[in-house]
Amino acid sequence: MKFGEQLRSSIIREYQWYYIDYDALKADLKTATGPVISTDNGKGKGIKREWSEEDEGRFVKKLEAELDKVHTKQQVKAMEISRRIAVSEREVRGVVNRLIERGPREDGPSEEEFMLLEEDLSDIIADVHDLAKFVQLNYTGFYKIIKKHDKMTGWHLKPVFDTRLKAKPFYKENYDASVVKLSKLYDLVRTRGNPVKGDSAAGGSQGSFVRNTTKYWVHPDNVTELKLIILKHLPVLVFNASKEFETQDSAITSIYYDNPSAWDLYEGRLKKTEGAEAIRLRWYGGMQSENIFVERKTHREDWTGEKSVKARFSLKEKNVNSYMRGELLPAALFEKARKEGKKPEKQIAEDERLAAEVQYSVLKKGYKPVCRSFYNRTAFQLPADARVRISLDTELTMVREDNLDGVNRSGDNWRRMDIGIDYPFSQLPPSDIVRFPYAVLEVKLQTQLGQEPPEWVRQLISSHLVEAVPKFSKFIHGVACLFPDRINLLPFWMPQMDVDIRKPATHDFGIHRPNQSATATTSDDEDDDLDSDDEEGALIISNNGATNGESSRQGAARNGAADIEDQTTDALEGEDFLYDSDEEYDADEVLEEARRVGGWTYYSTLASTKARAFGQGAVDVLKWAVPHPRGSVIPRREATTQLFGTGPVQTKRFKAPKGKKIYVPVRVEPKLEFSIYVGTVAVTLLNFGSKPTSASFIVAGVFTLLAILSLCYSVAIYLYRSQAIRTRRAAKFYDRWGPSALCGALFIAVTLRAICAKIKTPEGHGALYFTSPRSLDAVRAHSTHPNRKEKVLAESDLGHRCVDIGGVRIYLVTFPAAKTPGVIGAWQNPGIGVSIRLAEYLHKNIDSLTEVDFPNGSAVPPTEYFPQGEAHSRLKDRIMGLLHRAAIEPEKIKVQTKDVFLYQTGMAAIFSIHHALLQYRPGSVAILGIAFHSTVHYIQENSPHGYEHFGPVDPKGIDIFEVWLDEQAAAGKDVSYVLTEFPSNPLLASIDLARLKKLSEKHNFVLVLDDTVGSFANIDVIAHSDILVSSLTKTFSGYANVMGGSVVLNPLSPHYDGLFSHWTMTFHNELFTADAEVLLSNSDDYLARSAILNRNAAAMANHLQRLAEDTSSPVSKLLYPTCLPDYGIYKSYLRRPTPELEEPGAGCLLSIDFESVETAKAFYDRLAFYPGPHLGAHRTLSFCYNTLAFGKDADEAAYHRSYGILEETIRISAGLEDVQDLLDTLDDALVAANEVKEQRLQAPTTVEAVAGTGVAS
Repeated sequence: MKFGEQLRSSIIREYQWYYIDYDALKADLKTATGPVISTDNGKGKGIKREWSEEDEGRFVKKLEAELDKVHTKQQVKAMEISRRIAVSEREVRGVVNRLIERGPREDGPSEEEFMLLEEDLSDIIADVHDLAKFVQLNYTGFYKIIKKHDKMTGWHLKPVFDTRLKAKPFYKENYDASVVKLSKLYDLVRTRGNPVKGDSAAGGSQGSFVRNTTKYWVHPDNVTELKLIILKHLPVLVFNASKEFETQDSAITSIYYDNPSAWDLYEGRLKKTEGAEAIRLRWYGGMQSENIFVERKTHREDWTGEKSVKARFSLKEKNVNSYMRGELLPAALFEKARKEGKKPEKQIAEDERLAAEVQYSVLKKGYKPVCRSFYNRTAFQLPADARVRISLDTELTMVREDNLDGVNRSGDNWRRMDIGIDYPFSQLPPSDIVRFPYAVLEVKLQTQLGQEPPEWVRQLISSHLVEAVPKFSKFIHGVACLFPDRINLLPFWMPQMDVDIRKPATHDFGIHRPNQSATATTSDDEDDDLDSDDEEGALIISNNGATNGESSRQGAARNGAADIEDQTTDALEGEDFLYDSDEEYDADEVLEEARRVGGWTYYSTLASTKARAFGQGAVDVLKWAVPHPRGSVIPRREATTQLFGTGPVQTKRFKAPKGKKIYVPVRVEPKLEFSIYVGTVAVTLLNFGSKPTSASFIVAGVFTLLAILSLCYSVAIYLYRSQAIRTRRAAKFYDRWGPSALCGALFIAVTLRAICAKIKTPEGHGALYFTSPRSLDAVRAHSTHPNRKEKVLAESDLGHRCVDIGGVRIYLVTFPAAKTPGVIGAWQNPGIGVSIRLAEYLHKNIDSLTEVDFPNGSAVPPTEYFPQGEAHSRLKDRIMGLLHRAAIEPEKIKVQTKDVFLYQTGMAAIFSIHHALLQYRPGSVAILGIAFHSTVHYIQENSPHGYEHFGPVDPKGIDIFEVWLDEQAAAGKDVSYVLTEFPSNPLLASIDLARLKKLSEKHNFVLVLDDTVGSFANIDVIAHSDILVSSLTKTFSGYANVMGGSVVLNPLSPHYDGLFSHWTMTFHNELFTADAEVLLSNSDDYLARSAILNRNAAAMANHLQRLAEDTSSPVSKLLYPTCLPDYGIYKSYLRRPTPELEEPGAGCLLSIDFESVETAKAFYDRLAFYPGPHLGAHRTLSFCYNTLAFGKDADEAAYHRSYGILEETIRISAGLEDVQDLLDTLDDALVAANEVKEQRLQAPTTVEAVAGTGVAS
C-alpha cells in the first residue's frame, strides 16, 4: 500500500485536520521553478527544471507549518489526557472512599457509578491509543517526505530538519507514567474498590519459582497498544506503591557469566541440554542499588519429569567481588541471616546450598562476566497471584563485560562501572553494544493440568501485535551478537532479525471505545516496507526509529537494519533517528518524472510501465479464461439498503466459534498433495543421497516424472468436473481408476529405489585420516589380513596422500568406498584416528590445505607432531600426583613427570606399547583374563612371534599360565610382554599381582597393567607393574566428551632404563592441545566424582547381591569386586583414606548374570539407563557385553563364554545420579525380568521351544 493511501485510510476523526498534508507536500516537490538543466541518471540523457533556493525555502516553510500543526495538536491532546486522568483519579478515589467510609445502614456507590467510571477510563485509554497512533503515523510521514525530498531535489534537508524535530519532539512523549496511573485506577474500578492485596516486592517471596513461559517479539509501533490492552485485564505490578513512579523503577540489569574459552553455558542453553545452566547477577533500578541477586537457571528435559527452574539469593553489592572470588564463603554470607532469624532455617539452608554450588561452578570452571543485559520492564500481575504474569521488556540492550580483546572493561570487578542505566549508552563504541530492535513480551502461566489460559490471553498471543519466538534468550542473543568470532553455534532466530515482524490484523482485537466498535486504527497499518520505488528494493523499517508509547529513551537509536547513509550525523549519540522505510512505487509519478527528463529515459520508462500494465492485464485475462466458479451479483434487499445505503459495504470474515462452522473450509485436491509429496521424495533422493550415482539420478527422474503426471492428471480431472458442474450434466464425479494407477506407479518407483539401493556401485573412494605415518602400515596390515575374509583388500586397493592443513600434517589412506568394511577396523581397533576437536580445527582451516608430494611407494614425508603445551604438562603432573597420593608404600612410588606419556586414546596407548615392546624385546604376547575386544583383535593380528590368551585369572588359571611360561622357556622362546586388567572388565576379577610380578621377574617379560576399571583414585598397583596403562577417556575424564590415554613407566622396574631410553627416542606427542585442555578441565573433580561412582555402584551391587542370594530371583550372580571371592586381593591394593576420598572403593563397574537369556533381554529392554559400551561417565550406562563385543562371531562368543563372558550378562557402569533413582530404575527393570521368568516356569516346554529357534534371544 502506498503511504499516502495508508495515511488516508488510517485517519482518526478527531485528528483529521491535524495530520501532515503528505499529498500536498509531495505535489510541491514536482513543481520546481529553476532553470532547465540536462540530466543523466544512468539510463539516458534528458532535461528537467532544477530545484532552486526559492523552491527550497517554500517547501521548508510548508514543512515547518506542518510540524507546528502536528506538534501543537500532540501537546494539546497530551495535556488533555493528563487532566482527564487527574479528574478521573479524584472521581475514582471519591467513590472508593465513600465505599470504605459508609456506615452499616448507608448505601455505598451504585453499580451504575462504577460502570460510568469504567467507561470514562476506557475512553481515556482509547485516547492514549489514538494519540500514539497519530504520532506514529505523522512521524513516518515526515521521514518519508524528507527522504523523497532529498532524493528528488538533490538538496539534503534531513540533517537540518532533524534539529528542528529535536526542538519539537512530538514523537518522544513518555506514556509509561500514564499507563501506570491508568492501571491503578482501572484496577480499582474493575474490582469495585476491592483490589487484590499481596506482596509485590521484587525478590520478596520469589526466590524459587516454576512457570510455563512463552516469549514473543513486539514491534515498537505496537508497544503502547499492547500495554493498554493488557492493563484492562491485569494491573501494572508496582513494586513500591507508596512512591511516585520513576523511570528508573522499571530498569533491570543482569550480568551473565560464562567460560570464554569454551562457552559451556552459552552452548548448553542454546542446545537445551539436560541440566544446562545460566548464571547471572541481577539488580533492579539504578547503579546505587545495594541488593544484588545471584541467580541460576537450570534447564530440565521433559523426559526427566522435572521442570526448568530458576533459583536465586541476594547479597550486598559490597560483598559480590569477594564472593565471586571465593574469599567470602557461603556460611559467612548467611551468618547474619541466621542470627536475625527473620527467614526460616530451611530457606536459609537452601540459599546457602545454592550459593555454594554457584561459587563452586564459577571457581572450578573459570566463569567470568561476559555480557550485560539492560531493559525497562513493565510487569502486569495481580499481587500475590502468579497464575497469569505478563512482562514487557523495552529498550533491551546487550553490552560487553569481558576483557578478552585486551580492552579493560570490567577489569577485576564483577561489572563495568563506566555505564549505568542511561540508555542508549551513547558513550560506548559500537563494538561493545547491541540494541535489540523489538520489545520482548513474556507470558508466564501457572495453570492446573489440562486447564487452558484465559480467553483474552489466547486472543493476545494469537493477534497481529506479537511474533512468537519460542525459547528466545537475552543471554544467548547477547553472546551471539557480541562475540560472533568466538562462538560456533548461532540461535535459530538470528535470520529472523532481518525480517519485519509487523503483520495485518487477523481478528477483531484491540482497543475499543465504550459502546463502539474497534477504532479504525487498531494496528492494522500496512507494513511500510511494502513500498518499493527505491533502486535498492524494499528494506526493513528502521530499528532506530523512535516509537510512540515508549519513553523518550526508547525512541532513540536501535542497532537494527537501517540505511546507514540515512542516519543523522549524531548517530553515535543514539538520539532521534528518523523513522526509516523505503518509499512507495507510484507509476504515474515515475512516468511524470521521466517525461520531465525526456530523451531515452522517458521512452525506456514508458516501455517498462506499459509492459508492467500489459503483464497485469495478461494475468487478469488468464484468470478470466481458466474455468472457475464465479459469483453472481444479487440485488440488495430493501432492509440492507436502509441499513448500509447504496454504496459499497466493507465486509469481514469472522473466525467461527470453537466447534462451529460458518463457511466451508478450503479443500486441497488429494492428487495435488500426492504430487507434492512425490516431488519432495525426488528432490530428497537427488540432493541427500549418500553419493551422487547414475542410479540415484534414474530413481529421482522416475519420481519426478510421476509427480508431473500426477499434476497433469489432477488438472484434467478438475477441468472435467468443473465442465460437468457448469453444464449440470449427470456425471460420475468419483474417480475409479486414478488413485489405483497412482498408487501402482508409486509402488513401482519405490521398488526400483529399493533395487538400486541394493546394487553396490563401486563409484567413489573413501579415506582414513591420521597424524602419524606409522598408521599407514597399520591400515595395510589390517586391510590385507586373512581375518578380513570376504572383506579383504589387495595392497593395490590402497593409496596414500599427504596434506598440510593449518600447520598440521595429515596422512591419508584412500580405498574404494565399496570396500570400507574391510578397512574401518584399522581406525577403530588401534584408536589412532583424528579426534573431534582436531577435526573441527582442520575444518576451520580447510582453505589452507596444501598437498605434500607423496607418490605411492616413495619415502614418507616427515611428520610434524603437535607441540606439548601447558595443558600437557599439567596433565602429566596431575597423573603423577595421583599415583603418589595415598600410596600403600610411598617409598615404592618413584614416578616423575618425565615417566608419564600421553596419547590420543587408551587404545592408542596400547598400540604404542605393543609396537615398542616388540622392538625392545621380541617374543610372544599373552593376555591374562578378558580385555577390551579391540585390544584382543589388534594384538591377535599383529603378534608375529605368537599370541596366547588365558581366560581364568584365579589361582588355577595362573597355574596354567605358569606352565605355559615354563614351556616357552624350555623351547628357548622369549615372551615379550603380558597384559592384564585389574580388575578385569566385565568379570571384575582381581588377579594376584604379587605372584604375577614374581613370574615376570623370573621369565624376564614386561608386565603391563591396565588399571582403567579400578582407576588411579582407588587402587595403587604401579609398584607391581613395569608399565601402567590407563584410558583417560573413562573415569578420569568422566564426562564422555573427550578421549585420551596414558602410559606410565615404573622407575623401579628392572626394564626401566631400556624402556625409558626407547620411549624418549621414539615417542612423539599426538594428543591435540584442545583435547588435553578438556581432559585437564574435566579431571578437576576426578576424586569427588570417584567417590560418588564408588557409592552408587556399591549401592546397586549390594541391592542386587541380595537378589542373587534369592533362588526365586531372575538374578543368578552379581559380579562386583566386593561380592567376589577374590575381594581380599583387590582390597590389598586399595589406597589409604584421605579427606579428598574418604573411602576408596571398587570403582563404577558391575555385571549381572541372569538365569536365562530371556530374562536378561527383558531386563535390558526395560532398563531405563542409557545403553552404551562406555564406563565411568556422568550418566549410568548398560551394555550387553558378550552379545555386542563378541557376538558378531559365533566361535569367538562361544570361546569367551567358556570362562564366564555370558550372553545373559548385563554390564552396568554407575553414573552420578541420585542413588535412590538408580535403585528404583533397577527394580522397575527387574519386574519385567520376573514376569518373563514366571512365564517360563508356567510354560517351560513352549518357552524352551521358542528359545531353541533363537527367537527369544
